[in-house]
Amino acid sequence: MIALVLLLIFSNSYYALAIILVFWLLIICSAVSFSNSDTELSIVLPDNIVKGENANLVLITKQKGLLPVARIDYTVVCENALVGEKTKVRLACSPFPKSAAGQELYAAGMRIGKIDISVSDLKIWDFFGLFSKSVSAPQPVSGLIYPDFRDIDIIVDELPEIPGEGERYYPDKRGWDVNELLTLRDYKPGDEPRSVHWKLTSKMDQLIVRDFGLSVRYAVMVIIELHSSGENACELLDECVETALSLSLSLIKQGISHNLAWYTDKMLTVRELANADDMQLALPDLLAARSYTGQSYAMEAYIESDYAARWLSPIYVTTVLDTVKMSEVSIRQPLKTYYISGRDDRLDDVAKHLDITIVDMVT
Repeated sequence: MIALVLLLIFSNSYYALAIILVFWLLIICSAVSFSNSDTELSIVLPDNIVKGENANLVLITKQKGLLPVARIDYTVVCENALVGEKTKVRLACSPFPKSAAGQELYAAGMRIGKIDISVSDLKIWDFFGLFSKSVSAPQPVSGLIYPDFRDIDIIVDELPEIPGEGERYYPDKRGWDVNELLTLRDYKPGDEPRSVHWKLTSKMDQLIVRDFGLSVRYAVMVIIELHSSGENACELLDECVETALSLSLSLIKQGISHNLAWYTDKMLTVRELANADDMQLALPDLLAARSYTGQSYAMEAYIESDYAARWLSPIYVTTVLDTVKMSEVSIRQPLKTYYISGRDDRLDDVAKHLDITIVDMVT
């Protein structure tokens, strides 16, 4: 514009004046068209994202208006509650008019857990980049980043499954859990009267007896401490969860049914795992849990539960050593601990008497 004005002053040419008028006409048309323009932004996540893989988080933009929007600026916020990580990145793109244009974000550097992705400060610019306005942001989306399982050698004596209060039942053993009906059969001498199905007996005109199921509980428990604090907290907790899940998968491959436990919602959450399908069902709940600071809440909740008084073999995976609580458990049960360390730690005198394997993350 300055060059055109100088050209008009020194040349006194109608061509320069015409160019200036056309230039201002284009700006006015752009401003009028831009005032009626709008842009939609949506986020598309893959169904399954595996840590370390190049999964793409696609941001799709659609715009409306006679003239194209020159640029879209926005901030992408990604929060992972499991490892306590929150990142922000300012992005810009130039979508095509009246069509969808995707911008890919790679999830290769993200850690395992549930990620919540939202967009804020969404702003669009006109064709000349002179005018801008804020538009409504898209709905936040959530996704799960699954662990990259590793082969970990762990030797655990396969303890027998113990009759007790569990969520599973022996397929061929009778018990007195009225929540699980094993079978209906004819009465045999010696059957207790309380097992008779009187309503069905009256219809069949013969004594019918109910056999109830016998619940089973597993003798091995993998406890994950979702403690996150200090230097490199996100990296340590990410390694902690991945190590625990890899240990759990190793037990499954050995045919050892076990419990997987972690602390969330002010309680010890326990899932019974007998095969890989059980783990896949438990993973969404674990990955959606939130980390915490302060105490070793998972170990404390375990001690306060009735699991600590049973015949169990706990495997404890943690980023912080609470030797007082660990010693309390090891007196009654054979506690095996995997300690995820970010530095060259030396065990104190108390810890030396405990069964501790140090997983060193020093790079």
